[in-house]
Amino acid sequence: MMAALRAYDERILDVITARRRRWLDGFMRCITHAGDWPSMVGITLTLSFGFPSGLRRVGLKCLAVLTVSHLLVQLMKRTINRPRPTLRPTGLFVMEPPDRFSFPSGHATAGLAVAIPLYFALPALAAFVVLGLGLAIGVSRAYLGVHYPGDVLMGWVTAIVTALIVDWSLPV
Repeated sequence: MMAALRAYDERILDVITARRRRWLDGFMRCITHAGDWPSMVGITLTLSFGFPSGLRRVGLKCLAVLTVSHLLVQLMKRTINRPRPTLRPTGLFVMEPPDRFSFPSGHATAGLAVAIPLYFALPALAAFVVLGLGLAIGVSRAYLGVHYPGDVLMGWVTAIVTALIVDWSLPV
């Protein structure tokens, strides 16, 4: 069953990377860097300590979800030890992977770990923009070829579960 899932993951990644466009590559690199650990920590610290009390509480919740989910991702990456994809259709990475671990995607996790608490605290339009950016970070990881789609999906699941646990533990 695992071999079938891996083959399916590889086929989906092949489809995604075969449809890259040069004009989109730079945009996807920018989106993916929004999910870098320093960017995410900076956003959560700014919300936690630089805004009025309403957003401060949400910022602290974002920081808690980000921290717990990051620890879970690092534990899973080093336990599962799935190698990064090798790109067959193009053979080219749009960017170099940050390390050798693929599963789950830390960037996809971080994007939603911050976006989910904000989604429930912001007005509708801003909430959808933040959620869209959080999801786009994950999509960019597969587009850039540094993660399989299953890595991204598991990153999103990790962020959602962590956000639910933190929300239950630390109600605003």
